[in-house]
Amino acid sequence: MIRQKDPEIRKNEIIQASEELFIEKGYENTTVEGILQRTGLSKGGFYHHFKSKNDVFIAIIDRITNETVKAAEEIAEMDDIDALQKIQLFSEMQFHMKMPKTKIIQVFFRERDINPHFHKHNVMMWEKYVPVFVKIVKQGISKGSMKVEFPEETVKLLFRMIASLYDFEEGLIEDEEKMKRHIAALEDIFTKSLGIETRGIHLVKSELLSALSRLSRE
Repeated sequence: MIRQKDPEIRKNEIIQASEELFIEKGYENTTVEGILQRTGLSKGGFYHHFKSKNDVFIAIIDRITNETVKAAEEIAEMDDIDALQKIQLFSEMQFHMKMPKTKIIQVFFRERDINPHFHKHNVMMWEKYVPVFVKIVKQGISKGSMKVEFPEETVKLLFRMIASLYDFEEGLIEDEEKMKRHIAALEDIFTKSLGIETRGIHLVKSELLSALSRLSRE
């Protein structure tokens, strides 16, 4: 009797193979047929898990996001560091988790500018960070390191700003120096909006920006 492979394992195999193809060929040149060849699946096997390559790509981005959100939740629960240290650790964690994924993230940035489905998902992706960040901000408020009258609303607006960062100026991500200035301005807005007086917030490491900018020019 042939034993069927666990559906979740099969789904992860599709995601992994698709990620490799998106990086190698780009989104437009990756086809469902190519994914089938890479995985050895039938069309029925693919469509049992995903409706289209759009859905596979979103699953890849969601997996990256969910992993970083989970790590952020673990940081929020730490008792031995304060809220500002947690935000800094959040930045470090994002760098280490996303740096190996810069190529697929870059593909997403390219496609979200022309694909309305991806553009909408970009906002939803960043909103996943809001609850855990609100928790950290409330901890900061309780300890006096932050002063925010409306923490939930403020954090939600700030993350909406992150989600729309690349809408501010066309070709922003290709210009590394301009991108750094925009990020620095965003970090300054975060710091002031959260009523932080002791030290500023650093959201994105320059190495990650450099990698994304370099890939966008290739």
